[in-house]
Amino acid sequence: MCVYCVTGDEFFRDQRPPIWPWPAPPPYVPMPATPPPPDYHGWPIEQLKELLDVLERIKKLEDKMSCPCVASKADYLGILKKRIEELEKKIV
Repeated sequence: MCVYCVTGDEFFRDQRPPIWPWPAPPPYVPMPATPPPPDYHGWPIEQLKELLDVLERIKKLEDKMSCPCVASKADYLGILKKRIEELEKKIV
C-alpha cells in the first residue's frame, strides 16, 4: 500500500474526532462527499485544507516516482476537496 493510501485511510477512518462525521460506526469507508450535517463537529476548515495540502504533496511525490496505482484506490483528494467545498457553502 502506498503512503497516499495509508495516510488517507488514517485520516478518513481512524481519527478522533473524525475529519467528517459519519452516520455509521467504524470502520469508515471513504464515500463521495455529502453535505455537512447541521450539527457539524468535524475538523475546522483550516485543518481540512492543511490535510489536503499534505495529501497533494504526497501524491505529487508518488507520481514522480511512478508509484503503481491500485485500481480500487480511493480518491482521497477528490473526496476532501468536495467536502471542503460543501463546508465552505455551509459557513457562508
